[in-house]
Parts: sequence; C-alpha cells; structure tokens
Amino acid sequence: METTWASLTIPLIVGALILLIPGLIVAVALRQRGVEALGLAAPISVGIFGVSAIVASKAGIRFSLLVPLGFAVIVAAILYALCWFLERRGWLDAPASAHPVDSGRTADGGASEKPLNRVIRGWFSREMLICYAGVLIGFVLLYWSIARAIGRPEYISQTYDANFHLNAIRYIADTGDASSLTIASMTSGGEPPAFYPAAWHGVATVIYQATGVSVPATANLVSVLVGAVIWPLSLMYLVRSTVRVSAPALLSVGIIAASYTAFPMLLINFGVLYPNSLGIAALPVGLGLFAQLLRTVQIRRIETVPALCAGFFVALGIALANPNVVMGMLAFALPIVLVRIVLQVRAVWRRELKPLIFAVQLVLLALFPVILNFLWGVVRPPKAAGGWEPATRDSTAIGEALFNGQIYNGLLWTVSVLALIGAYYLISRRSVGIWLVLSWVYAMYFYVASRWMTWDEGRDWVLGIWYHDPFRLAANVPALAAPVAVMGVHAAYLWLRAAVRLVGERITPVGERHAIISPLLAIVLLVPLGFNTQTDPNMQRYIEVTQQMYLPKDHALLISIDERDVINHLHEYVPAGDTVVVQPWTGGSLAYALTGYKVTATHPQYTATSNAQEIYQHLNEATPDSAVCSAIRSEKAYYYLDFKGAEINEHIRGDHRAQYPGLQDLKDKNVAEPVYSKGDATLYRITACN
Repeated sequence: METTWASLTIPLIVGALILLIPGLIVAVALRQRGVEALGLAAPISVGIFGVSAIVASKAGIRFSLLVPLGFAVIVAAILYALCWFLERRGWLDAPASAHPVDSGRTADGGASEKPLNRVIRGWFSREMLICYAGVLIGFVLLYWSIARAIGRPEYISQTYDANFHLNAIRYIADTGDASSLTIASMTSGGEPPAFYPAAWHGVATVIYQATGVSVPATANLVSVLVGAVIWPLSLMYLVRSTVRVSAPALLSVGIIAASYTAFPMLLINFGVLYPNSLGIAALPVGLGLFAQLLRTVQIRRIETVPALCAGFFVALGIALANPNVVMGMLAFALPIVLVRIVLQVRAVWRRELKPLIFAVQLVLLALFPVILNFLWGVVRPPKAAGGWEPATRDSTAIGEALFNGQIYNGLLWTVSVLALIGAYYLISRRSVGIWLVLSWVYAMYFYVASRWMTWDEGRDWVLGIWYHDPFRLAANVPALAAPVAVMGVHAAYLWLRAAVRLVGERITPVGERHAIISPLLAIVLLVPLGFNTQTDPNMQRYIEVTQQMYLPKDHALLISIDERDVINHLHEYVPAGDTVVVQPWTGGSLAYALTGYKVTATHPQYTATSNAQEIYQHLNEATPDSAVCSAIRSEKAYYYLDFKGAEINEHIRGDHRAQYPGLQDLKDKNVAEPVYSKGDATLYRITACN
C-alpha cells in the first residue's frame, strides 16, 4: 500500500518527540519554560545528537535513541546542579527586565511564588498560549506547503546529493556509527574519512529506526519537521528574545514563517541540502541567545550562565548540521556586537560606566571580529569545491534580496513591505533591536555578492564558506527578514489601533471594549496577511516547481519510474548479503537506501575501492581466472544495475560513461545476462566468473 501523509501522522509525532525531548530536558534544566524551552529544544537536541554520536563512536557504543537521550539526561543533571549552586551563592544573575514569571519573583521584588504556580505560569500564561497558537499556525501552513511540494512521502528528490543523504541513513542504521568523524567512510573507499557534518543523518536515522517508515519517507518526514516545527519555533524564540511585541505580532510569526520561497522551500528543492536546511532552521535561536548574552534586547529571558551553556550546544548543533551556517551566524551576529559597543559608549558618556571597565569590555568585544576574521579563512571548503559564477547585475540582485525574489523566484510583496515597515519602526524608535535590521542588511549583502561579485573583487574570500553558491545564501535571508517582518506587523497593529482611537473608539488596556476591539483588529490584520501570503502566485508557482523535482518520471534526473521498479525487484534475484555493481552517476546508487543491498558506490563524489575500480575498468573483459573476477568474488558482486537513462546533472557535469569502460556491452561480450528489465533499466547477473 502506498504511503500517504495521513498515514505518517504517528511517525510525525514520534519524530517531533525524538527531535525535541533531548534538548527540552536540557532547556528545562537551564530554567527555561514555555516557548523559550521549546525554541531551544530542537537546536540543543541536534547538538546532543552530533556530540553523543562522536562520543559513542569513540567508545564503541552502537548509536541509537538511547545514546542522545542518555547524554541529554547526564548533561541536564550537570547543568541543573551548576545553576542550583550558582543561585545558592547568589551568582546567577536573574533576567533583570523579565516578567515576574520569568524571574520567579513577585512584581514588587518580594519572595518567590510557589514553585508549582511558577511552573504553570511559565508554560501556560496568556502570552504563552498566544505564542503556541502562532507556532501552531506556522506548523499547519508549512506542513501543507511542504507536503504539497514533495508530493508523496515516498518520492525522492531528483537532485545531486539525494543519494548520499538517503544512503547515509541506511549506512548509520547498518553500522551503528553516526559520528561526523567517520560517516564519510561510506564514500572514502577504505581511505581515512574526512570530517562531514552528520547531525541531520543521525537524527533521521533514529527516526527511521523508531518509526519503521522507508528511508525516502524518513527524509521527507524530517524535511517537514525542520520546516514546519523547528523553523517557526526558532523564529518565535528570536522575536521574543529580542523585542516586546503585541499579541497580533506573536500570532503572525507562523504566517510570516510560511511566507517565503527562499526558506524552507528552496533547500527542499535545490541540492537537496537537508543538513543546510536544518542549520538555517536553528539559526534564529543562536542569534537570539547571543543577543540575550550581550543584553542587546528589550527583555531578558535567560541568565548569563544558562545562556552560555545553551549557546554552546546550539552552536555545536548548527555546526554539526552544516558548518557554513554557524559561520554565517557568527557573521550575522556582528551587528549585535556593534550595538553593544554603542550602548557601552553611551553608558560611559552618561557616566554610568567607569572608563576602565569600558576599556576592558571594548577589548573583549573587539576580539569577536578578530576571531571571526581568523575563522573566516580557516572554516571553509577548498575553492575548487565551489566555483559558482556571478550571474546578474548588482541592481537586479538587490531587488531580488530586498523583495524576496531570490534567483528569479518572483517577488513576494506582502512580507517584503512588512519588513520595510518593521525596519522603519525599529530605526525610528531607536530600538535596541535595531541589530535585526543591520543583520538583515548583512544577509542581503552576502546574497547580492553571490549574484554579481567577481573573482577579482574578492568573491572567494567573501563567499567561499558557502561554495560561492547563491542558493545557500538566498536561504539565509528569511532568517533575518522574517523577524523584521514580524516587527512590521507589530507596527501596523499599533498604527491601526491609533487610527481606531482617532475616529473615536477608545481602546484601554483593560475593559470590555478592549477585549472586543483588540481581537477584531488582530483579525482585520492577520486574515488578509495569511490569505495574501499563502495564495501569492509566486509562492504557488514555486511549490509547483518543487513538485517537479520529486515527481517520478519516465526520464528523471536521478532515478526514473522504471529504474525504481527494477530496484524494487532486487530481492527476487539478488541473494542477501551480496553487493550490487552500480554506475554512481545514475540512480543505481539508491539501491542501498531503498533495499539495503550494498553497492559499489553510494554517491558520484566517491573514492572507489581497488576491487570496485577493477570492476569498473575491466568487467567486460572478465574470464573465470581474471583479476576482475577475483574482485567480484571478493565483493560478492554478481549483479549489475544497468540504467541507461540520463546521469544526474549531466547538463552541467557532462556524461561520465566513458570513465567506466568495463560496464559497456556486457551482454554482447557474454559477460552477463539480463534477469529483469523495465524500459531502459536492466538487472544483469554476471556469468563470466562462474
């Protein structure tokens, strides 16, 4: 029976729990409650998954859900004890400007209220319920859009890296090793593996093992979790961590999160860049924590030590999802440092801060850009790994960035105008949250540079961290544009309320009139916003474009309908434990992810073993006593998937068939015989080595 999205309801819930619970345990231990704890949960979980996988690999422990869960309990116990000790000594700074529920003290600064009441208020206050509603709206809208874009849960992204990511899930399940230090063994051909960030793959594998759904359905399920769960929670966390906003603005967070084509939709389409998408979804949490740490916020939500502890795991999680995202996060955090310096200068000018203390603080703050500049030249792939060329004029690129029409996706006017309103509001109010505007401009700068900056102008230095790739940089922009757009909703609500006052409707903080009119104003504002953003023709067109990247076809970019049919029949012909010979530039490599049979190459970018190389070069010359037959016997590779369809990215990278001369004309040379065929796809049994 074909898998449907409705049938994945329980796996989706299980996956969400797997993704949230380890980090939630730690967040609660760090004294966080409500949407703050939930916002921190997934990024911390990703960090715990990534770190615990490395530790388990070194200790020889098989990776499973118990590894990150046990690691989370240990970490939470240590951090809880640390916070308890610091609080008993009076060394744990309470959030100075938080609501009473946040600090655990009464409004007049008296003794703490009862712990149970504080916990209940921390999770179920009126404001928290509004936040939950905003996140839930985002989940519904994003789930609907992502599910439509993918099509069926079993569909496979017809893109270059899909076979690596799907095969990696099967590889971790088979080997029990999800370490970022060893996962590249899958493609290293027996050579020492290089570092490859494997946090996404570790999370996906645990969900695969726990739910029992197929590997492709697992990957698509994780795309929903990243885009519809982590992303709106992260955006809500950043908004609440930075500024005070109205209830309609909080409710709009989910709508705004679902209003961009550049994220999360673009990375579900292009690449396919699952790990990059996971990192960007968590990016707002990292920025929110850093702003809380430097106190460039309107309200304190977390104490310094818990912020440092949470930030450590969030940064690790983002780095082990994809290092280019953590480097982008550090770059986008520069305006936070700048605003903090301005605030310190103002404090010295007003004689609220001693010059000597200011000098020490200034030196410490100045270390941030110095360290970032050093890391900028170190944490990057080789130049040859990228190579994306400039493709348009700077004015065109600026328009694309400012109005969210990245890479000719069509301009999104509603959220773009809201962001401009939000930027005006923050600047005109001289809000401490102005760093959001500066970081948004910075994110747009990198995207614009990717579209027009030449190599002579420093393209590699500025953009090398992202492989000079405009798609990755386009996906960063909504992480900063979205919170500014939420501020636009907040400003629009305030202006609308003022207009109502102007025509004689008195709105007071309490009372029946306020209780009726405020919700009406929210409806007047949010219903058109939701309708306009979700029915935007450019949004709908991009969903349709993405559908084409997953829809099974007779002539597909990676794996066609016939090719998948042949793979689905492997169990009828190939003995368990055998290896299947595949040409890695075709969809044959996906046989491992789809069936569990080992293949001679799991991705086009691989290092062949000596046996695989012998097969690729000389299979059509096989005789019983030849070296190639010895290699076949050693690998138990008596079957070959011959897929004559197009190679992946053939229009960009060319045809690679000439690199595998041994795979040509096997039937004509009496080396192999077909055992199952469908269209241009054939499974051969190698007979020359009998």
